[in-house]
Amino acid sequence: MPPSHDAESHGDTHVEVEATWGIYQRMIAAYRDLTASSARR
Repeated sequence: MPPSHDAESHGDTHVEVEATWGIYQRMIAAYRDLTASSARR
C-alpha cells in the first residue's frame, strides 16, 4: 500500500518543527551569551 498524503504531510511537518526548534535553540544560545557578556561588565 503506498503512503497516504497524510503521511507525507506529517513528514513535512516534522521537518518544519525540527527547523524551528534549531532556530529557537540558536536564539536562546545567543541571548544567553549576550546576557553573560552584560553581566561581566
